[in-house]
Amino acid sequence: MKLVAPDGTSPSLLRDTGGAIMLAGTFMAVFLVGMLYYLLGIAESVVLQERLQDAADTSAFEAGVSMARSMNFVSWVHDVMVSLTASLMAGNLLVIAGLVCVEIDALPHGDCERLLRDMEAIEAEITPPIVASLRSASRAQEAVIEAAPLDAADRVATRIVDEHGPLVHDAFLVPHEVPLERQGMGPLCALGNLYQFRLVEITLGRQLMDDLIGRGFPRVGRSLPQCEEVPGAGAFVGTPPDLPVGTEPFQLRVAVIGDTSSLRRIDPAIRIAPSVLGVPSGSESRRDWVDAEPDIDRMLVMAQSEYYSDWEEANLRRDSATVSTEADVFRMRWRGRLRRLRFPTGAPIDTPEARRWRDSWLRETFLPTCGRSCRGLELEAYRATESYH
Repeated sequence: MKLVAPDGTSPSLLRDTGGAIMLAGTFMAVFLVGMLYYLLGIAESVVLQERLQDAADTSAFEAGVSMARSMNFVSWVHDVMVSLTASLMAGNLLVIAGLVCVEIDALPHGDCERLLRDMEAIEAEITPPIVASLRSASRAQEAVIEAAPLDAADRVATRIVDEHGPLVHDAFLVPHEVPLERQGMGPLCALGNLYQFRLVEITLGRQLMDDLIGRGFPRVGRSLPQCEEVPGAGAFVGTPPDLPVGTEPFQLRVAVIGDTSSLRRIDPAIRIAPSVLGVPSGSESRRDWVDAEPDIDRMLVMAQSEYYSDWEEANLRRDSATVSTEADVFRMRWRGRLRRLRFPTGAPIDTPEARRWRDSWLRETFLPTCGRSCRGLELEAYRATESYH
């Protein structure tokens, strides 16, 4: 006698159907748990990358601010040096006035000779301390310019280690040099000439000044007879001359290499059949199962900042009658800010020249600086620098 269910279904069929449903349910449960674990791993990876990027951005901004402070110090010392130069020029000008007086015999009874001797005595007295001060100021600027990139790099490393130490394998500021070089007294004389003119104008009045030397002053002058070179002293100006701020020499770049050992446990979380990934049958790259993610041990992120002057003339490649080409470094208007990563700044976007410059920078500067920390991350470095603005 054959047993049947009330609805006419065979019990063996019911058992087979129930088993298939249970097997499918078990498979789906395991699959969904694996997918959830995988998504959790992706979320952890994204969170880690965001934390590393925040560390890079914060430290890059601090480096930019540090460099801006150094530039403001250079500008402040320039102001002091211009005042000293104007005083030195005034002493020389007094001697020149005495010589003119003697030449034209402007005063009776030998008063011009006495005036000249007095002016020469004044010049001899004030010149040595002024020259010594100019040299000391130049040495102070030189020390700050040399130490500024080292201080910025130290700030980057210290901040990242203090705030994100366990997450960081390595972090550094890409080597940077302040784009300034010391010139002679010319830039100081140019502005000192203006200071002298304004002082005399206050003393004599504009009308008398116009009658004596004509209209059209002040003029920026460099090779002035009353301004002498001072060995060991001089202004620090941009190199190349008249270099607009906001261009490549003023850029700072920070790299952070994260320690992703905490993510290794998510690597084997789910393994996907090759057919799902579209690997063709018989392919040399085919394996019965392949990892969903490669082995992970480091993650590279980069950030860029810059120091710039917000003086209205700072981005002009020109000179004028009253603004010298070096005036950017004579204004305490320097600031720091973050910039979107770009190689190089100031170049046309997505041009072959820009890409060649970027590739050269990576090969010759970035990767040698990174050293062993970037071994195996060369491709990641290229990808990190693919973003242009």
